[in-house]
Amino acid sequence: MRFIPVFQPNLTRVEIELTTRCNLMCRFCDRRCSQAPAADDMMLEQIERFVSDSLNVNYKWESIGLLGGEPTLYPALQDAIALLQRYVAQNPSCNLFLVSNGYGKAVTRTLDKISASVKIERRLKTNDEDWFNNIDLAPVDIGEDYRSCSITQDCGLGLTRRGFFPCGPGAAVARVLDIKIGADSLSEITESNMIEGLKETCKYCGHSLQIQAKDNRCVSSFWQHAYEVYRDAHAPAP
Repeated sequence: MRFIPVFQPNLTRVEIELTTRCNLMCRFCDRRCSQAPAADDMMLEQIERFVSDSLNVNYKWESIGLLGGEPTLYPALQDAIALLQRYVAQNPSCNLFLVSNGYGKAVTRTLDKISASVKIERRLKTNDEDWFNNIDLAPVDIGEDYRSCSITQDCGLGLTRRGFFPCGPGAAVARVLDIKIGADSLSEITESNMIEGLKETCKYCGHSLQIQAKDNRCVSSFWQHAYEVYRDAHAPAP
């Protein structure tokens, strides 16, 4: 199998995965929150360090997104927003936004309390959608060459509690498979090591195949086994 880096990592955009908690169980979740559920919250200190490091080196972020899971379920959401507003105050061209599924009264109440300076994208969803990329089909199952998709270019880096990754879906792959490729700090991010990260994760991601599915979600043999191993390892103690 050969990796083809069709799209390059965008080092000026970042999506911060505040939490993997979610109030939906979407079958097509590319953050794998339903397939491999976990209450994986970022530490507020990580966000504080991200802001401080960005300001100290005058890093110019084009956009900073707050995602999940469902980001409104992050316990320290308002504190995280306040920290990020410190960066935006000195870099007003940066687009600070939050992506929510907009589902349920509790989510709506939280969204209504968020500062107007944060753009809110309500991607209204239910547990099912008509069409979606089948992310649970892995190139490793068919042994074909695999490629990076447009997410790394359009959406930028993924920042989770495990560090910086070339994209958010790639960070989810690394979480489930326990692939330790996250960059610990802003100073460690380079185009070359982010491309290496794509090389390690794209072969396991259905976005690389761009196969759309309707109604029934197909799960490859690789992911069936991977999810079983993950759930066994993270099962609550009896």
